[in-house]
Amino acid sequence: LFLKWAGMRGAVYLALPWAASGNWLLQCSQCSDQAYYSDETQKRNSKPLDLSSMYNQVASLPLHQYDHANDEFVNKFFSLTHLGALAGDVKSVMPLAVGLVPDRRWIAANGTSQSTKNVNLVRQSYVMYAGLAGLQELMNRYERHDSEQIVREKFEDETTLAIQKDCL
Repeated sequence: LFLKWAGMRGAVYLALPWAASGNWLLQCSQCSDQAYYSDETQKRNSKPLDLSSMYNQVASLPLHQYDHANDEFVNKFFSLTHLGALAGDVKSVMPLAVGLVPDRRWIAANGTSQSTKNVNLVRQSYVMYAGLAGLQELMNRYERHDSEQIVREKFEDETTLAIQKDCL
């Protein structure tokens, strides 16, 4: 099966096995967001993140351990138990990280094609980079605290010396 995707800059042809026909990108929910285009020439409206805001978003995001409700063939090498955030929780904290897939097609463990309607999809790269921004905020807070502690200790040492000098 050959698929043609026509974009603004030309067309891309993909050769896919028959089993991957249909909505091929969303058949593997774990595969759709693993490559990141980071070339600045391919971006617009770039601005630094508010690290404190990202930290607050990440800090308020509950994490879960869960099993998929359907017998979805995600990866035969691992357990069906996953760690992650539920799309509803992500949407309440980071609405830009969640999209709605009207017709998600996937292959069940028995090889049959399945379809699930109106499924929330979490953009894992958004959550990952929000976590990285939260980590940067923590590092900045630590460094500020560390430098304030050094100033405090230096002040305390100088004060102690001054008091000792006055007592002599």
